[in-house]
Amino acid sequence: MDVSRIIYSYCVLLTPIVSQYDPLVYHMLCDIYIALFLVFMPFARMMHAMQNTSIPAPSAASEPRLLTRQELAARLRVSHRTVDNLIAEKAIEYIRVRGSVRFSPAGVEKYLPSGTVAGAV
Repeated sequence: MDVSRIIYSYCVLLTPIVSQYDPLVYHMLCDIYIALFLVFMPFARMMHAMQNTSIPAPSAASEPRLLTRQELAARLRVSHRTVDNLIAEKAIEYIRVRGSVRFSPAGVEKYLPSGTVAGAV
């Protein structure tokens, strides 16, 4: 049951009962009903719109999550200064978003084999 029906039900049920006793209370209740309607109606419309639209969840294959410097440092188990050096040397692919630097998982995967030493155990 949506909010507008609930408010309307209270209006229909309580207004005749209250109006026969005191007109001032009747007008006060009408003001409260209108205020509730104005406050909750946009929220009810938003909830209704959210329930009736199907927004597909982003899939991991279509949109990989970009990594921050700290996340990349934790993933590679190095300091954030080492990550800064990799950026300065252009040894790893990165994406600049305004003042921030982000790393795509595919770019990180390309970098990892380049650091492998042959014959190392």
